[in-house]
Formats: sequence, structure tokens, C-alpha cells
Amino acid sequence: MIFSSKRHVAWGSLFLCFTFATSASGQATCTDLSEPRCLKQALERADAQMNDLFKASISTLEDPKAKDLRESQRSWVATRNRICGLSKASTAEKEWISGLVADHDRALCVYGLTNSRVEELRAKAGGVPTDDALMKEMYDYGLPLARSTGKGYAEVEIVADGMTSENTRYFQIGAVSGSQSFIGMQIPGEDMALAAGDSGIYVFGFAVDFDNSKWYWSVNGKWQTAEPGNAGGASFKTGGPWSIRVMSPSRPIQTQVDRGGIAINTGKKPFKYATPAGFEPYRIPAKSPSGEAYVDWILPAYRNVEGRTLGQWAQNYWAWLLAKPANRSPVSDTTGERCADNQSGPVWFLAGADASAHIRRKCSVPRGKYVFLPALAQLLTGQNEPGKTCADLEKNQLGRSGFNAQRGIYVKVDGERFDSFFENRPYSTKCAPVVSASGQVLVDQSMFYGTFIMLQPLPPGTHVVEFGGTLPETGANRAVTYELKVD
Repeated sequence: MIFSSKRHVAWGSLFLCFTFATSASGQATCTDLSEPRCLKQALERADAQMNDLFKASISTLEDPKAKDLRESQRSWVATRNRICGLSKASTAEKEWISGLVADHDRALCVYGLTNSRVEELRAKAGGVPTDDALMKEMYDYGLPLARSTGKGYAEVEIVADGMTSENTRYFQIGAVSGSQSFIGMQIPGEDMALAAGDSGIYVFGFAVDFDNSKWYWSVNGKWQTAEPGNAGGASFKTGGPWSIRVMSPSRPIQTQVDRGGIAINTGKKPFKYATPAGFEPYRIPAKSPSGEAYVDWILPAYRNVEGRTLGQWAQNYWAWLLAKPANRSPVSDTTGERCADNQSGPVWFLAGADASAHIRRKCSVPRGKYVFLPALAQLLTGQNEPGKTCADLEKNQLGRSGFNAQRGIYVKVDGERFDSFFENRPYSTKCAPVVSASGQVLVDQSMFYGTFIMLQPLPPGTHVVEFGGTLPETGANRAVTYELKVD
């Protein structure tokens, strides 16, 4: 692993999906959150839900649990303010919300995080233990557009204007393969700001020669190593596949990416600077017949859906999977006949497969549903970890071990393959029950890990979605193919 002389790390955020009923007055609640009045209405509703849940929960608790909940809420407010770039909120909540709506991006950020907090408080009120690791901020941003052969060039653009050592410690920019291999540079924010100059834009050029195991990097068109193709590049161990990634410990990924403050370009659009001689775009995204890039159908891991993080949707996946008796398990389904069993809400779950199963299923998916799939996933319980107590599972950090053990994760959408889903691997750090939507405890204590991917609602028509991966330590080599009819 090669770094510059200073340091580094990783981000989180939200995708907003809205379904509103009617208001108490009987008038339909507006749903277009691009309109300030609708956004204000949604914020007030979410804020009221959160406050009501907090008050109801705190009223039933005695110290020290009441104190813990107060501290948890204060910590959440501080985290929300940091992620969304807010100053301390006014004590007059409605007045504060009215002012917030003037900044659309920040208002959406607050709305998404508030919905997420509502889910957490509901879980706590229902006696369901929460795992903070599944709700934490993320600090990584990458594209699953990987390659491992030839000579590729990519650029990372970062708005560096105003960065200092106080507000931005550093960025780590480069390529990642699997969970441990990284090539790239670690660059202090103040150095980026200086290099960006009056334009405020820092462009990191990244050329990788897989044929000769060399990589090169540039700043705003000036190569900091030898010119690509020469022996002066940095050496690395090939293998792969490798995908481009950006990490930072002090600049929220959602805010930066969604506002255009961070952009990874592997060839989807023209580069800012000339592609080095003998190199080609790192990977130009393939397009669907409708003209959209398939990669845009894959929701970034940092985005939330309906206020839930990727890790929380993984928890919901296990609840959906275990709600059926063993003889109706979606995992053992070899045709797709159980595809629609127990499906409800905005997200449609696709089941994985046991051990080294290679299965092809067909099913219909309603239009407008997000599609959630486990490229590789493992639930750890007393049954598959015999002799181990919950304390053993936590002490041995089996969730983190599984996070690091996954290899060869891939997803194919209509034949276009995507690899290197580093950010899509939530894992639990605490034992918790798996609870159905109706409140039934399906498994008393468990932990899990896996690589989970959320797809945007797919266009109408037939799509083939394939996914899988390996766990070398257990010999598992899973592959599942779905033929999905979206109508």
C-alpha cells in the first residue's frame, strides 16, 4: 500500500423515496419535495414523529436508561448537524424548519436522517436492540466499474476551494481490490486547495498499467510521477478487479457527491485532461436500450431508501427470509415460484442461495419497486455456529471477519458485469433477534455479514440480474440468476 507523507479514511447519506397519505384536515398531502411548501410539510411531519417517539420512550424509562436515551438523542442531533452542514438549530422548531427549507439540499439531508432516526426510536420502543454499526455514517465513495487488464485512465474531480487542515484533514484517492488491497495517494486538504488555485477544482489523474504492474498519478494535468508508460511509476501486485474509490474522514460523501463536490469519471464523459498515450478510458459505462448507463441503476451504498441504511435493509432481508417455514424458504426455491411470498413495501427482495448452489429463477416484480439482493450473505446463529454463545460471536467479531473474507463479489445486470462492492458490505457487531414486521421473534440471537446491493426501480420489461461470490474459508461459491419481468 502506497501513501504520501501524511494520512487518511471513510461516508454516509440518503436516498429519499416518498409515499404520503392524506393530512388530518382531509386534504391530500403534497408529495413534490422540489416545492418548498411540500418539503416544509414533510420536515415538520418527520420532526413531529421523532419528537413524539422520543417523549413516549423517555416517559417509560428510569435512569440510567433515560439518561442514555437523552445522550443518544443529543449525539444524533450533533451528527445530523455535522453531516448536513448545519449550525445549532433554533429552539423554535417550526421557525428553524422554515429557514432550513430555503437550502433545499440541507433540508433533504435533514429529512432523510430524521426519518432514519424515527426508525431507530421505533425499534428501541419496541424492544428491538439496535446496532449502531448498521446505521453509522459512511466515508467511502466508489464505482463498481472495475478492470484488471490493459491500461486505463480515470479522473477524480474534487471541489477543494476553502479546504484547510481544520475542516478537511485529507483525502485518500486511488483504486481498491477486495477488502485490503489499495493503490493510490493520501493528500491533505490544504495541499489540495493550494494545488487547485483560483479555479477551486482539484483533478486527480490516475493511470494504471495492469500489463506492467505500474500506476501513475497527476494533479490538474501535471504528472507527479514519471509520464505513464515509463518505468518511473509505482509498482503494485496485479490481480483484481480494481475499482476507483475516494475516502475522507471529514467531508460528508453525500453532500459532496450530490452537489458535484466529488466526481469519479472512468470515461462516462470527456476527461478534463488528455488521456496518456497508449492508455484508454478506465471503463466506459455500458448503456441500456433506453440510453441509461446500467451503473446508474445501482444505488450508491451511502444512500438511504425510506430513511433506512443499507445495513438496516439487510436486517429487513433476514426478517423477510425467515418469516416463511423451511419448506417455503425463498433460499431453497429453484424456480422462482416463491418470489412474491411475503413481499410488501417499496423494496422487493431477491433471495440468495445455500452454500455452493447455482440457481436460476424467474419472477415478476411490480413496477416502481427497488430491488434488494444479497450477492453473498451469512446469518450467524447458534445453529450454524454450534457451541458458541452470543458473547462468543461478539467477542470473536465474526461479523467483521466475514466482512474481510468475501471474495469475487459480482453483480450482472442485463449482461453488464460490476465488481468491487467494497462499500456494500454491512456487518453486525452485536447479537440481536431477527424480528418480523408483525413483531414475531424469528431468531432469538444472531449476527450477520454480507455484500448487499440496492437497485433503482428497473424499467418495464424483462431483465436478467445475476449475482454471487465466494467465501474461500468455507468453500462457498454462490451464483444466482433471476429473470425479472417488471410490469
